[in-house]
Amino acid sequence: YDRRGIRAQVRWTPTEAFTATLAADLGKDKNTPFYSQLLNFNPNGLTVVPFTAASVPAASIRGLSPLVQVAGEDRMTVADIGVPQQWNVDDTRGADLHMSYRPNDALEIRSITAYREVDVDQWDNIAGAHRPPVVGPNANFSRYSLAGFWQHQFSQELQFVGSLGDRLDYVGGLYYFKETVSDDAATPTTNRWNADGTGYTILDPTPTIRGFRFIDRASTAHSESKAIYGQATWTPDVLSDTLHLTVGGRYTWDDKDGVLSTVNNLPTNFTFATSVDRFDPLVTLAYEPTEHVNLYAKYSTGYRAGGASSRSLTYRSFDPEEVKAYEIGLKSDLFDNRVRLNAALYAMDRTDSQIDFSLITGTRNTLETVNAPGTTKIRGLELEGQFQATSNLRLAASYA
Repeated sequence: YDRRGIRAQVRWTPTEAFTATLAADLGKDKNTPFYSQLLNFNPNGLTVVPFTAASVPAASIRGLSPLVQVAGEDRMTVADIGVPQQWNVDDTRGADLHMSYRPNDALEIRSITAYREVDVDQWDNIAGAHRPPVVGPNANFSRYSLAGFWQHQFSQELQFVGSLGDRLDYVGGLYYFKETVSDDAATPTTNRWNADGTGYTILDPTPTIRGFRFIDRASTAHSESKAIYGQATWTPDVLSDTLHLTVGGRYTWDDKDGVLSTVNNLPTNFTFATSVDRFDPLVTLAYEPTEHVNLYAKYSTGYRAGGASSRSLTYRSFDPEEVKAYEIGLKSDLFDNRVRLNAALYAMDRTDSQIDFSLITGTRNTLETVNAPGTTKIRGLELEGQFQATSNLRLAASYA
């Protein structure tokens, strides 16, 4: 692999109350795919027919080419099957501007502006002769996974962070996000066996060149999200200021649309469009019996936005996935901070879970994302302990 990047940052502080920080970065990641090797062959003891057989009967398996090595646990140092290889190239670019203004000691206004884009050219060839089914005489093999991916996004957030007196701290803000994503995929083969499997030829590389590829699928999608949010923590004048109540919420507007423009190298016009607005609350009650012990209970809701899978050949849309979460727990640092004990008991009820499954069609299989019926219930317990035995020795254990 060959990974390189550069980042620059400049900060401007004209007054004690205002700070602006501008940063930009460039990155390039060039890497070649892994090369697979065959660890075992026919572990179930099926009948092996010769590589040159015209067909493979039921409960049988085609024999390997004499060129293919079964390496077992030994790592091969020389490839037994030669396939074309080319760099996978990821180019990333981005910039962000953070500004902070403090009109007084009780308020800070923050602005976060960011832009980022990614370009990816994928060239993955892992010698398809090692992947079932093992193809026969005069057959093409070695699947080249070619893909292009282009994404750019812009976001803007405005935050207000402050306090009202000694008993109320708050944060509120506005958020905006916009994104465009395009991708395509092609899977030509690069090699062809001879009649008896003792040799192979490299096929014409033209189908691997952009502009000459047989495009399996290509799509473009747009996303836009807007939100307003707020959260406040109140410490009432009871129990020696050891009780804290946090209440928050976020209202979100999500809009997505897209088009699947190519399927099996033919133009299509499969489209989707979704629009969702919703409110998600959060409530936390915390109690600190001592300075180093915190007991809490929390309730919140959230969601994962809907859309359509770019791997789908039907571009069928799916709805948002929703979750309700409950948690009670303990966080503590004891014995002069030499012992840490944390525990959490949680439950999540998830509805409209987004799941993937393979749909078999007349031309090729496709991966679909759908919403599962019913409610997925998740229950769990997490325990964590740390002990600073000496200045140079820390013991830790966890359970989940």
